[in-house]
Amino acid sequence: MQPTVEMLPVGQVKENPNNSRTHPKKQIRKLAKNIQLFGFTNPLLVDEKSVLLAGHGRLAAAKSIGLATVPVLRICGLSEARKRALLFSDNRLGEDARWDRERLAVELPELSELLTLEKLNLEITGFEAAEIEQIASDFEDVSADPADESRPAQRTLQ
Repeated sequence: MQPTVEMLPVGQVKENPNNSRTHPKKQIRKLAKNIQLFGFTNPLLVDEKSVLLAGHGRLAAAKSIGLATVPVLRICGLSEARKRALLFSDNRLGEDARWDRERLAVELPELSELLTLEKLNLEITGFEAAEIEQIASDFEDVSADPADESRPAQRTLQ
């Protein structure tokens, strides 16, 4: 049976007792803001009994902003072992991805300008201000200003 997407009342989604992934309140707030700005762009994964296989953080965010329904991708016919493996792999495999920091140093300032026109902050991307600043400083042009390189004269002891 092919997975199907449907809208399900939030109260009908059952949290998975085998979930070992935690979601700090700060992350839930970020997810909630993301859902409010962009809509629910990534459905929850549930089994045939509406037990959550992936999307615990998104479900918590949906609850925090009072959504009545959430999109779910219903996956039927998986064995218990496969369901539990999916619970891990959905989270763990994404952790293996990396960022091209040099590309980010170009993209983030460009995006910041576009978002400013819409009165939005770059932090809606999930990057925090300190991270954005660090990425930018890692790749900014080195100034050739001699004043930047001057050192105070060293005293010699007599």
